[in-house]
Amino acid sequence: MSRKISFIAVTALMLSLYVAPVHAVNPNLIVNGDFEAGNTGFITQYNYLNPANTGSWTLGPEYMYTVSTNPYDYHSFWASFGDHTSGSGKMMIVNGTYLNGETKTVWAQDVTLELTPPTIHEENFPLFAGQDWLVGDVIVTNTIGSVCVKLVLNQETIAAHYLMTEVHIAIGDVLKDIPQSRGNPVPGKFPINLKLIPGQSEYSVCIPFSTDDPIFIAAHAVVARPELSHAAPFCEVSSTTSTDLVNGGDAVVAWGNPNPWDVQMEENLNLGDPDWLWDAQYVTSTVADIGGMVDFVHHFNIPGLPLSAYLKIAADNAFAYHFNAGAEVYENLAPDWRTQAALLNFDWPSVVIDPSPTGWSQVYGYDVLPSIVKGANTLYVTGINADWTTTNPMVNPAAVIYQLCGTYKDIDEVADSETAWGGTTDFPGKNWANHIEYTPADPIINPTKYRFTMFARSTYPDAPAIIKVNVGGTWVGTARLEADTNNWYKFEYDFDVSTV
Repeated sequence: MSRKISFIAVTALMLSLYVAPVHAVNPNLIVNGDFEAGNTGFITQYNYLNPANTGSWTLGPEYMYTVSTNPYDYHSFWASFGDHTSGSGKMMIVNGTYLNGETKTVWAQDVTLELTPPTIHEENFPLFAGQDWLVGDVIVTNTIGSVCVKLVLNQETIAAHYLMTEVHIAIGDVLKDIPQSRGNPVPGKFPINLKLIPGQSEYSVCIPFSTDDPIFIAAHAVVARPELSHAAPFCEVSSTTSTDLVNGGDAVVAWGNPNPWDVQMEENLNLGDPDWLWDAQYVTSTVADIGGMVDFVHHFNIPGLPLSAYLKIAADNAFAYHFNAGAEVYENLAPDWRTQAALLNFDWPSVVIDPSPTGWSQVYGYDVLPSIVKGANTLYVTGINADWTTTNPMVNPAAVIYQLCGTYKDIDEVADSETAWGGTTDFPGKNWANHIEYTPADPIINPTKYRFTMFARSTYPDAPAIIKVNVGGTWVGTARLEADTNNWYKFEYDFDVSTV
């Protein structure tokens, strides 16, 4: 709220003003109270003189003022002095005379006052879930004409990932006003009946309700914890421990160190992302079977719901793969390669590999999330040996290398919920529901004390100034300055402001 502070004055004077709450170290609420910002921030009925217009009689005319540092600069009969603080600051210099008994406002300002809020009657009641688990508080307050109920979960409950997903509140003059069945409250029929999606840590509502008598409050909530999970990584790579050779022969890791990548393979792999390869091992058959076809099978398990899955794969010289008997994907193979292979058509013009590559393929990448499932999975890969004319595995063995990496949903906490009631007094029914008994009380008004302070000083001993001070439309005092022009006069006025 605001108060208009003003005064009228006669004869010449100097001013500095201050309004603040009556406590230690409070800021001045008057704007430009020390006049250091110049001619701004206030209202006046006097005529302004530019402070650059110095001279022996520039402030001689009645109802004139300026904002400067020394009254003597504007009237040769006035005393010479500085402001009441540093001696070199600015002040309002006024020729405060009057004509025919007329007085005018020399300074006025609307001042915004910061009020102390009223003290609201408040009571705290426990919010129990599952009868004995303290999950938070029910805070009840009242203002004139309403009762406010606030449910707040404590930090321990929030840290356990519980939130309120439902809130039900009812208020009555007597306990029977709250919807019940055989003494047990029925939250679904309460006037306040809300679902809070996805959940809140606090909820408050004010209900129109005017009485000075004790009232009854039922505060019910459902506290729930959702299923909590995080994305856990998984990674499957080709290796002797995870890949079995179906068509006979042993699965072996070729060739020890250094890794046997020939120049052509290095070039092909560089087209992809070669870094992943050094963490994997490729598997080859020791005996190239008829037509150079070798099938690899990899069994693996994903503990949770797959969230992402990406397969990187390369082969010598072509490959096909599928997961869990799903759709087949093939690279560098003729569209009817399985038919041709069954007919042993590995020679021109009918060939399985199309176009016919030599050496290792590039690194291919596939998003395979739709193909894998939670639990047991199987990856089938068929490798094609382009050197079908020989059975020597050291010449050009069928081989495949791959890496399957992704994430799955790893559940930390399963979903859970509990019902909670505020208060410690039992309903008369057989369940454990509680209610609150609350006696409203009027708010306590806390007035704020303010102090208006003004410093003034006469400039001419033969006509000391008389200043009348008005605060909020009321004349609150008169400052009669002495003829002494050597001293500043301090005027103070204390007043109370409240919200009422």
